[in-house]
Amino acid sequence: MNDTQNVLFRMMKIIHRICVENNIRYYMIGGTMLGAVRHKGFIPWDDDMDIGMPRKDFNKFLSLAAKALPEWMEIEIPGERDGNYNFGFAKIADANTTLVEKYDMMERAWGIFIDIFPLDGLGNNRIASNLCFGIARYKFLLLKLNQNLTHAGKSIADCTLRKILRIYASVLGEKRIYRNLVKYAEKHSFYRSDYVANLVGSASVKEYMKSTYFGIPRRYKFESEEFFGVEDADGYLSSLYGNYKTLPPEDKRVPHHGIMIMTDVPYRDYIKKHANE
Repeated sequence: MNDTQNVLFRMMKIIHRICVENNIRYYMIGGTMLGAVRHKGFIPWDDDMDIGMPRKDFNKFLSLAAKALPEWMEIEIPGERDGNYNFGFAKIADANTTLVEKYDMMERAWGIFIDIFPLDGLGNNRIASNLCFGIARYKFLLLKLNQNLTHAGKSIADCTLRKILRIYASVLGEKRIYRNLVKYAEKHSFYRSDYVANLVGSASVKEYMKSTYFGIPRRYKFESEEFFGVEDADGYLSSLYGNYKTLPPEDKRVPHHGIMIMTDVPYRDYIKKHANE
């Protein structure tokens, strides 16, 4: 493991312990699940970790996190305050480190972080589930547009439509959009649905899949520990990535998040130093 991955691994062990002690269900998802299966740990060039929790467990974890986490681990809760880069999911970071990300024309510095996504049910009917997913993703698009976190689009028509939606989203406001998204997402139970999704995930429609892929969490070796992942790893990873067993071309083996990462600089010190630049 590299220095960044050591920071992530240290945090993940604490998150795992909190979940086990409080009967909170979680799964490794995305590239973290892929790493567990293909590499028995981190994807060598990865600089983040992703986990998912059924919405009920996600809410329970958020209610416990402030007291359960050590002081050096900070949590960012979606919908808690305006202007907070509300992605619709939670982030837990090591406050003694710095990771700088860039969104369009904006940069943001925080600690090296783990993303925690809510997982939602979509019901048991395929057609109705498709509609439910589409409506939820539209609400998520409004949330991102409200914070200027999406690109304008390639075509003139797409650009015009997004400008209109951006104005509409600004009128609604971030908190209102987020509350509406959550209310809609909670219509169906993750545990009682045949179709489920990470509604705020970056892979869009690929995040929508059969609930049997998640199933009952099972343990997977991850570096020197074991963490929980999806029950049907092959079904889940094939749905998300296609031929996941083949390594990507060398020019694609790059970190996804940080344009700058420092494991020995607290992010508040970095922000203070660069505040006037």
